[in-house]
Amino acid sequence: MILRFVLVMKKPESFEVYRVCVDGRVVFSGNEDEALDMITDLSLQYYETGEPHPSTITLERIPENG
Repeated sequence: MILRFVLVMKKPESFEVYRVCVDGRVVFSGNEDEALDMITDLSLQYYETGEPHPSTITLERIPENG
């Protein structure tokens, strides 16, 4: 019975959204794993084409309540 009470009272994990921007323009918004996949894709794109330059890429964490 105590275990059930503890599980019910456990605070739910917050969900954070991550945004990937290139030159200040949002190119992706989603969870952390997907955002990191997008960063990887942009890295490969830079390696293959020279664009977008890494200095123009930002990753922003947006808290659930923000």
